[in-house]
Amino acid sequence: MSRFFFSTLIVLLIAGMSGATVRVVDNNPNAVGVFTDGQTAINASVAGDTVYFAGSVTGYGSISINRPLTIIGAGNFLTEYPESQARPLPSYIVSLYLAEGAAGTVVYSMKFNSVILWSSNVSLRRCVIDNGGNTLISTDRLISDILVEQCYLSGSYNGYPAIFLPNTQNTNFYNNYMVSTSTTQPLFWTGTSASNIDLVNNVISGNVELNNGYMANNIMISGTLTANNCRTFNNIGSGVQFSASNNNQQNIDMSSVFIGTGTTDGRWQLSESSPARAAGIGGVDCGIFGNTNPYILACLPPIPTITSFTSQAATTAPAGLPITIRARGHY
Repeated sequence: MSRFFFSTLIVLLIAGMSGATVRVVDNNPNAVGVFTDGQTAINASVAGDTVYFAGSVTGYGSISINRPLTIIGAGNFLTEYPESQARPLPSYIVSLYLAEGAAGTVVYSMKFNSVILWSSNVSLRRCVIDNGGNTLISTDRLISDILVEQCYLSGSYNGYPAIFLPNTQNTNFYNNYMVSTSTTQPLFWTGTSASNIDLVNNVISGNVELNNGYMANNIMISGTLTANNCRTFNNIGSGVQFSASNNNQQNIDMSSVFIGTGTTDGRWQLSESSPARAAGIGGVDCGIFGNTNPYILACLPPIPTITSFTSQAATTAPAGLPITIRARGHY
């Protein structure tokens, strides 16, 4: 595929939807007319711009954002979904720093090792955060209005909790798969000064220590729950993580809950006879595919994705250059 045509098509697809200035970052060989360095593209952007990171075999290092931007990547697990992207590669950044001034930033469909939060009012959607050598999401600041939604979070770090939120306020984790295999640290930890922490429609594997929070429609496949000043409704546990009141279910055989086969993220779809079906508040399904904003397979971005692109290798000016494009939306 021509790098020039690919980058131009991305700009047209995104700009046609948002009306914002779109900057494309592509460090693949022979990329033309685009940024090749992520931080350079961020620095060139102004508040309200969109920055698209093309899928690549090479990562984009670490970046810091200090202004409100929309960041869009290609998605994840793409080789497991042949019809998802014409270029089945993730958009990978080692560490994302959402610094002061980043309020209003929304990040879609990227892959990270870790995300460090220093700003309120930021959102991570449809991202993969996966590593064994650091925290997944962390902050040491008093911040608020954080949204993590439709993400795949997997870690095994023994130094700190995988998700470390000592002082956050009004923080929402919706429709995420969250797992930690650490032998010494919890998957999810909030301090006693944290408040209004909502965990809704997640699949959780690992220990959770939650203060001043709310849990509903979750499926806890393993681990323990330590909840202080929390409300829990319509959750499902492999043991007695949740009380037997408020429509919670205890000691559920997890082999009966999910289909358990298929792609990395698709295996967490509910089986036909799953006890999680219609078991959530208002009759919604528990787990990541339930409620109004279900998890999107492959964490695909909410823009049309180019699933195939064909063109002639050469042509003449009078004849023009015939191209065939197939695209699909994932909203």
